[in-house]
Amino acid sequence: DGHHELFPRRSKLVVGFSDATALLVPLVQQAGVAAVHGPMVAHELADPAQRPALDHLFGILAGNAEWEVPVPRTLCAGEAEGSVAGGCLSVLASLAGTPAAPRFADAIVMIEDHYESPQRRIDRPLVQLRQSGAFEGTRGVFFGEMNECGSFEEIAETILDCLGDLGVPIGFGAPVGHAVPHFAVPFGTRAQLVLAEQGGGALRGTEPVVTS
Repeated sequence: DGHHELFPRRSKLVVGFSDATALLVPLVQQAGVAAVHGPMVAHELADPAQRPALDHLFGILAGNAEWEVPVPRTLCAGEAEGSVAGGCLSVLASLAGTPAAPRFADAIVMIEDHYESPQRRIDRPLVQLRQSGAFEGTRGVFFGEMNECGSFEEIAETILDCLGDLGVPIGFGAPVGHAVPHFAVPFGTRAQLVLAEQGGGALRGTEPVVTS
């Protein structure tokens, strides 16, 4: 807590995902600085399969505001604009009840994870976050590919059971987090989520994560 005022004066852009969600959330919410949910140096930057995602990441790091991440499936159609937040579902749930508890008011929420089956392992953290108040005021939600978390039909039913009554656009299948390729998403900067009735849509950046 004592570093929240110091960090913005000496800030470096933090990039990571999965367990790094526990760092990204307080950086954005409490220190008030932008961060990037994106590929890790240790095991992704040298992977040729990640080349398109790395070009996307380097564009964001260079100040490109007009980045785009596809969201190929629509669960609830609509459009939303707001600051992007979120991360790995299991880690977000573990932060509930702590000083870094996630709060998604006025935000477009990105959620991803992998190897979380059977469906109670998706249902339980979503319900926990919902009951903790994390989703109060949320403007939109989109999920990653959720690899090895069950069939799309099962996951979609679970998501809609937990979040469908929020009345906001909800998408699924974005190539983020535990995905190959793994596309970066800036947190703490504004974007627009557009989801058509059929065929999904995209998350599109509207401001840069870094400025000159």
